[in-house]
Amino acid sequence: RAVVPSSVALLTLARAQKLVSNDPAVILDVGERRTTIVVVDDGVVAYARDVALGSDHLIDALMSHVSVGHTTLSLSWEQAEALLREAGVPEPESGSVVGAMQLPVATYLALIQPVLEQLISELRRTTTFGAHSASVPSPRKLIMSGQAVLIPHCPEWFGLQLGVPVTVMDGERLLGADGSAAAIACGLASPDCPTTLNLKPAGWAQRSLTVRAASLGWKVFAAVAVMLWIGTALWQGSNRALAQELHTLDARWEQLQPAVALSETIQARQQSIQQLMSRQLQSLGGLHISRGND
Repeated sequence: RAVVPSSVALLTLARAQKLVSNDPAVILDVGERRTTIVVVDDGVVAYARDVALGSDHLIDALMSHVSVGHTTLSLSWEQAEALLREAGVPEPESGSVVGAMQLPVATYLALIQPVLEQLISELRRTTTFGAHSASVPSPRKLIMSGQAVLIPHCPEWFGLQLGVPVTVMDGERLLGADGSAAAIACGLASPDCPTTLNLKPAGWAQRSLTVRAASLGWKVFAAVAVMLWIGTALWQGSNRALAQELHTLDARWEQLQPAVALSETIQARQQSIQQLMSRQLQSLGGLHISRGND
């Protein structure tokens, strides 16, 4: 039996509530310790990733020791959770203090702001680099679920930071008031949730063909490179053998130079002897003729 990823469960619930269309969108489900980000294009999952951040990290941040005037405050887990559910993400000028412990708004925001900024940074990174790698346009809508929707003004803050309209998934029909915080469970419980998966994103066939063509191109390039390398190696080896053979012939020719010179000297002397003998024969012939006349 296949395990259905959380991204498919979130998309299933968003489809059931008619929150997705052919336009690109991003689903943000903030859990307690993990946040799921899903980039949706043409009604299917194009890219998804999990981030190890959640609402509990906001509570952990509020449990830090802070100095307020001459007093050092340290909230328990229950106090920090209650303060987060009460104050949410207030505007800096919305009031001077928040909560029963009269924590200044500036101090409160300074505690939770790093976690919120990290979450929005991961969201921007996913919608920019992740969507680009999947050839998906920038999202035009933010769909939120999870623990963040239970924090006052948190969805609006994310929509403002991302610069797109925000919609909250409604899970109350299935699980009551906390249903929106359990969108993954609602999606899995939906009858429309697939039991077998086909996670091929939009344009998958074209991208797959492109990847295969690129892979084939690299293989052909590698084969040609190997053949050129082998041919170059053989050519260089042949040149080295030819050069070595020429060097051997030159050495042998140098060794034969004295014999060639001796042969030329002998031939010259033989020619000189032949010329001398020819002259002597001519002289003897002339002498013999003169005696005959006498």
